Amino acid sequence: MQCLADNFSPKQPITLPQHSLLESEVYRQLNSGLPLDHSPPITQAEIRENLKQLKNTSTPGSDGLSTIWLKLSIEHVMPLIESIFNACVSFNYFPPSWRSAKVIVLKKPNKDCYETVSSFRPISILNSLSKVFERILYTRLKKLAVDNQWFSHNQHGFREGKSTETAVTDLVNHIECSWKAKKTVACAFLDIKSAFDAAWHPMILPGLICKDCPRYLIKLIEAFLLDRTATISSNDEELCTTLEVGCPQGSILSPFLWNILLESLFLLSFSYDFKIIAYADDILLCATSVLANLAVSNLQLMCNSVVDWGSQL
Repeated sequence: MQCLADNFSPKQPITLPQHSLLESEVYRQLNSGLPLDHSPPITQAEIRENLKQLKNTSTPGSDGLSTIWLKLSIEHVMPLIESIFNACVSFNYFPPSWRSAKVIVLKKPNKDCYETVSSFRPISILNSLSKVFERILYTRLKKLAVDNQWFSHNQHGFREGKSTETAVTDLVNHIECSWKAKKTVACAFLDIKSAFDAAWHPMILPGLICKDCPRYLIKLIEAFLLDRTATISSNDEELCTTLEVGCPQGSILSPFLWNILLESLFLLSFSYDFKIIAYADDILLCATSVLANLAVSNLQLMCNSVVDWGSQL
């Protein structure tokens, strides 16, 4: 259990000077004393619609409150929930119990060996009220992202109309067009190890800031990421750990926040013909040239730049 906790809940890595500068600048901007922008109140219609999206079979969190119970009783408790949610928005507050997860550990499929922690995946079980509140925030953020085109068209993960199939089609089309032009395409397939578990919070927040996300939503995401805890259970034993980095797997907001962090990858630019395609934590780099050896050399330069990008974040 301790090995699983250390793997799924890594501590902050050694901070480099550039990390300290970035972190201090992010929190300076967030706590600059500027008045918060207008935060539209959460309506009962929003609560009903987002509650409806949750699965009836969802496992209850630490409060023991099941999704189906909440759905059946919603009209009786709606005024109270509406008041609680709007108080959270007004005070930029995420209750500690909503930041505490029960962790179920699942075996990753098609593994030859299950003797290492990398063969397992953690799923966070969160309280039902937390899930409804998260989904409301996610719905608002997603609308802003679509309306303002926050994401690159080469970002295929966790987006409506995008999938692994569209990512593969994008690659095949790129290669076929290059072949018709008598060019060689050199590709590198990269995977970010334990991406969700290692996502650095101070890099998610500036990603929202640079998109001109409403400040009240940024402050709520800051509160959502702050001082999260997870309890791993096995054979009547429990181990509680603090999450210093990472987006909790199983959280509704986490895939969106990962995309925000990853978006800066698409800002990398090169002087030659290149393409970057991403799906979740899988990244594809393509370098194209009429000369095969030049395509490979340029691909190496791209890989070097991505390693530098990862070190910064």
